[in-house]
Amino acid sequence: MPDAIGRNRGLLATMTVIVVCSGVVQGYLTPLLPVVGRHVGLGGVGQSNLYLLSQLAFAVLTPLLSRWGDIWGHRRLLRIAVAMVATGSLLIALRPTTATLALGMTLQSAVVGFFPLLAGILRSRAPEHGRSGMSVLVGALLLSIGTGGFVAGSLSEEHALAGLWTAVPFAVMALVAAFVLPAGTAPRAGRFNTPAAVLLTLGLGTLVLVLTEGGTWGWASASSLLTGAAAVALLVVWIRVEH
Repeated sequence: MPDAIGRNRGLLATMTVIVVCSGVVQGYLTPLLPVVGRHVGLGGVGQSNLYLLSQLAFAVLTPLLSRWGDIWGHRRLLRIAVAMVATGSLLIALRPTTATLALGMTLQSAVVGFFPLLAGILRSRAPEHGRSGMSVLVGALLLSIGTGGFVAGSLSEEHALAGLWTAVPFAVMALVAAFVLPAGTAPRAGRFNTPAAVLLTLGLGTLVLVLTEGGTWGWASASSLLTGAAAVALLVVWIRVEH
């Protein structure tokens, strides 16, 4: 029993390292981007487009990473997601340009897969600690989002480029932690439904687009109405395909 308790605590501690990386990544760019944007020649519209691209990537990767984890293994997909985040963070820090910011922020959007993939591992390896474990991970996430934003914000005015390195050490630690985690024991089941995935991706992407840009276009404008109608149509077709 003591050995099992120790293993579960070690499992939760390792997961917490990965969740802290997720929080820092989600919180550190917001105070830095206005200053970094001016440095690379990005105005307000360009920065808004970066956020839009990031939100679209969030919407697309959320169901894909979760489903791929169910099919091919939660630990395998977690390692891929953490590697994507680490690569994006390093790319942004090494050479901040419009292109690298866009690519890096897109790769960093893989943080959306951390929680469902970690939940899959926790559920299979330590089901008796599922609820308390998730509570600990949520608390660590919220604290790290605030901490990452505070640290980056304190560097934003005079040392914004140095602040871009904020997420790199956390991403490296998360990558190490992902390779230490044991594999989940839950059976892998199902198949990947490509038509449904494409429809869901397009539907969610279109929905995020209209919700993000609707205020700029005008909610009653033809662009907003047509984009919203397209999102609804795609999601309705996706539901029918899934059924």
